[in-house]
Amino acid sequence: MIPRADMTVKEVSAPPNLFCRSGHTAPPIFQTGPTKFFSVNSDVDPNVNGVYCEPCLIVAHAMAAKNRR
Repeated sequence: MIPRADMTVKEVSAPPNLFCRSGHTAPPIFQTGPTKFFSVNSDVDPNVNGVYCEPCLIVAHAMAAKNRR
């Protein structure tokens, strides 16, 4: 049996004001192009549901990986 994911992440269009659910306005350019935004939905913790910028998801992923060690 394949385990069910407790979180889904889907790329979405940038919000008009570039506002990230983390509480800031994202930079219009990240790395080599426009900043990407992702809709995050969790069945485990609905407080994380929202639209996040790519830089925030990269930091969150790095922090989670560090905590798993």
